[in-house]
Amino acid sequence: MEQTYLPSKIRDRIRDLMKSNKVTQTELAARIGCSESMLSRFINGRTDKLGDENIIRIARVFNVSTDFLTRQDI
Repeated sequence: MEQTYLPSKIRDRIRDLMKSNKVTQTELAARIGCSESMLSRFINGRTDKLGDENIIRIARVFNVSTDFLTRQDI
């Protein structure tokens, strides 16, 4: 069955991708080269700072476009 993603914020899309791909925050942080605490703060909405380079790395990890992660109207 094909996964459907509803319009949402980037942090929600990342959380959904992590869940559907069974990737933990620790694993994702290690794969993109950032601290687990920074990723956790972003995903939990305590900061809006993730950085363009980390967004690109996350898109590569999950094989999605950066547009998919950042667009609000999908």
